Amino acid sequence: MTQFNVRFEASAAIGIEITINAEDEYEAQHIAQGMLDRGELMLTDVVSNLINPDPAAVAGYAEGSGKPFSHMVVEEDENGFEIVDVEEKEGQG
Repeated sequence: MTQFNVRFEASAAIGIEITINAEDEYEAQHIAQGMLDRGELMLTDVVSNLINPDPAAVAGYAEGSGKPFSHMVVEEDENGFEIVDVEEKEGQG
């Protein structure tokens, strides 16, 4: 088996990459799509946590980075994810 990086995108600004063990790129895409369809990846939950971070997380980032902000607003511009790329993971093969 080889490891493949499978990239999902909901928009140009929102994307997630996972690693799948498969024989080839087609099988990696098929496995990843099946996981998405069965709700095993929970990509919407991951994005929701990034778009609407917990206030404590924002405060911790602001304090740790030295940036003077107390909140942030990000708008979600599209729902749903699709696979946009599959490639062999570097160093595999």
